[in-house]
Amino acid sequence: MKKSTGSIFDGGSRPEGRGAGTGPRKRSIWLATLGAILAAATMVQPAAADNTQQTKMTTCNADAKSKGLSGDDRKAFMKTCLSASPAADSKPLNSQQQKMKDCNADAKTKGLSGADRKKFMSDCLKGSAAPK
Repeated sequence: MKKSTGSIFDGGSRPEGRGAGTGPRKRSIWLATLGAILAAATMVQPAAADNTQQTKMTTCNADAKSKGLSGDDRKAFMKTCLSASPAADSKPLNSQQQKMKDCNADAKTKGLSGADRKKFMSDCLKGSAAPK
């Protein structure tokens, strides 16, 4: 009679110490999984990092566009804007946020409410009524 070699095809049993879930194959799978998780974590981290220079460039471009600057005036504005350090306590407002803040303050000082306030804010934000 032939002795079993432990193959799945001959119906024999597995050799001792090579049971399910042990050995080099299990360890390799575990290490590969761990490596994949670590690789994924390091790829996500740079994407989540706040790029202040890129944010500053976006904000300065929006401000220059809203002011209608071009040529040397735009270059000078961008140089000044990009070299300025942002306030340490909060993010700088973009042009639309600043416009909203100014229009709200103006509407409040004028004591507007309801439909009058809504019309004023609409005109102010469109640029029809400049905040004072």
